[in-house]
Order: sequence, then C-alpha cells, then structure tokens
Amino acid sequence: MRRQHKSDGTMIDFGVVQDITAEREVTLALRERLAFIQKITSRVPGMVFQFTVRPDGSSCLPFVSESVREIFGISPEEARESTARIFAAIHPDDVDAMVASIQQSVRDIRPWSHEFRVLYPDGSDRWYWGNAVPEREAEGGIVAYGSLTDINERKHAQAALTLTRVGVERTSDAMLWFNPEGRIVDVNAAGNRLTAIEN
Repeated sequence: MRRQHKSDGTMIDFGVVQDITAEREVTLALRERLAFIQKITSRVPGMVFQFTVRPDGSSCLPFVSESVREIFGISPEEARESTARIFAAIHPDDVDAMVASIQQSVRDIRPWSHEFRVLYPDGSDRWYWGNAVPEREAEGGIVAYGSLTDINERKHAQAALTLTRVGVERTSDAMLWFNPEGRIVDVNAAGNRLTAIEN
C-alpha cells in the first residue's frame, strides 16, 4: 500500500491486489505430493534419495527419505543443502574408495554401486550398499536416483564364514563334505591329501 498527495492537499492510499489463487493451489499440490512421496519412501527399507552434483562440484540430496536421520544423523533439510555431514560419517577406511566410485559414476554417467561402512559416534559401524543411476542435467550438473540398503548382517555372516573356512583349512584333521547322493563335494587341505592317498 502506498500513500500519495493529491493536488488539493488531500492524501489517498492506493495499492495493487493480485490474485494468487492459482499459485497457492500449485504450492499446496506440490506439498501434498511431497508428503505422499515421503510417506511411501518411509515404508521402504533403507534410504531412498536423489543425489545432485552441481556444476561447481558441490553436492546435495534434493530429496531423501526420513531414514537419513537414523543412518547419518542429519535431517532431510540439512541434506538438501549439502552432503558434507554424510561424507563425514563414512568410515575413514572406506571414504576414499566411495568418493572415487561416485566420481567415476558421475564422469562416465554409469550406474553407481558400492559397499561401505557408516561410523557412528559411539564407535560402532554398519555396512550399507548404495546404488544409483545418474543422468546429466541441461544446466551442466548431474542428478542420480538411488537407494541405500543395510547389509550389515550379511557382511558379518560372510566374515564369520571366511574365518571358519580359514580354520577348517588350517586344521590337520581331514574334513570332507558329501552331497545327499554320497559324493564328495568339498574337502579341506588335509582331506585333499587323504583322498589323494586313497585314490
């Protein structure tokens, strides 16, 4: 509202009224759609995200499911600004390989897939598998759509199996595995020596 003097010395107030009904309806529709997408992605195990590399090289997650709070300890709003705290949470032994894998995916515009650990403030860590499909944007940036899956139990089971296998190989006792038909399907080193002697 503006006030103006008339030639006779009186004052008049005038202003412009603009109908913003259409814009308001679009904004409300977008908010409803975002809430709907957030609801769906909150039911999906792991984390769903849109990863963007801006033309200046910085990155952010314009969209990320609420599970980013549990996995990385940050809000979706913070992730929309920058991925700095996300990368800071990656295990120090895994961060270089993860960054290199992302850079290669972005450079070649090829699907990204990588396993890495997130390190938590209490010193514990968890394994995750990330995958995304990138595409080039008209403005020069890169956008990728992907997900993160918790693979912690599988990784620990693999590690335990590897330790068991090492122990089995190092024992002096012959160990043989048979299929239901009675055929040998696997042997350890001692078992290999035994079966070679018998043949």
